[in-house]
Amino acid sequence: MNLIMVDRTNPTPHPCPHCSGTGVVTDCFQPVWKNEITNSLYEMAKKAGINEQLWSLARYESWSTNLILEPIRTAFYDMIGNPEKYLGKQPDSAQLACYDALGEFLRDLMHACTDHPGAALYRDP
Repeated sequence: MNLIMVDRTNPTPHPCPHCSGTGVVTDCFQPVWKNEITNSLYEMAKKAGINEQLWSLARYESWSTNLILEPIRTAFYDMIGNPEKYLGKQPDSAQLACYDALGEFLRDLMHACTDHPGAALYRDP
């Protein structure tokens, strides 16, 4: 599943295509962040308590970064502080790969939410 973040609070000016470029229009839907999360990470995201924020995005529905930052941050630091909760005592290579991938994804998303407060996170159709 592809996720895309759009910062509607900081529009990008462009030359107007309708008046020979003499005017200026703003594009409020320029993506500021894109990433993909695979369905193989769903169960681990569920353990972290963030599956709803990530997988419940329907087409054209969005989450504000202000609303998802804290659950994402909590999940990320829980994963770092309690790896045994996610991996068990004898993790196999698939579990380790999912743990690493979800941790990287959450860290990246957390930084994007911090960098773009008030932006909207969408599921890219």
